[in-house]
Amino acid sequence: MSVPRLERYGTSTGIPVLLHHGFLIGFNAIWHRSGVVGRLADDGLGVVLIAEHFVREAGDAHSFGHDTALLLAETLAGAMDELARPAVHIVAAESGAVPGLVAAANDDRVRRLVLADPEGVRFGPDRGPLVLDEPDAPTMAELDLRIPCVHHGVPALAPTPGLRLRPEAVTAQTLILANLRHRRAAESLAARLPRAETIYMEDDDSPAAGEPRFAGYVSDFLVSQSGS
Repeated sequence: MSVPRLERYGTSTGIPVLLHHGFLIGFNAIWHRSGVVGRLADDGLGVVLIAEHFVREAGDAHSFGHDTALLLAETLAGAMDELARPAVHIVAAESGAVPGLVAAANDDRVRRLVLADPEGVRFGPDRGPLVLDEPDAPTMAELDLRIPCVHHGVPALAPTPGLRLRPEAVTAQTLILANLRHRRAAESLAARLPRAETIYMEDDDSPAAGEPRFAGYVSDFLVSQSGS
């Protein structure tokens, strides 16, 4: 894993906001299309996007979307190291939600966490840890890129000893925004996060980031904690 390349917007010297939307082509388009980048910068917050993840050493199957949650969480940790700041806010959407959650559970630099349409959030039985494995089937990355991925016989990436995978480990104040299709995942997650609030959108199919008020919700939640 190499150091991710970052793009920065705004000039604030306060707590930077790291935006994350998974691993697919065009993964940062959501932040510009929804107006989040512009709104946060206008409200005096420094904004950071991961322009390139630099995933190079996990093998083709992992690099194209198979079992990537730990890789992406590691990328977020690398971005925080690169920022070299004592505190960071994370805003993660859809396939970036699980990596954002893992990063927040394992790094006390994360002060506030926003999760939009938490996709792929599943837990083991009896309030168990996050389940990180992906089904042995075509991934969204394959469908997007039209590149075949060999799943059978590919070893999973095992969590390192001591990695925290329970939502109860997240100390950051958390906001969950979800459309109706992701409501059940949002509810199960909010029930286990120590400091969480939720906002539910009314549309079944449109992503939460498609809601015209989305950028405002995110900024209002973060701006009160934007000091250095």
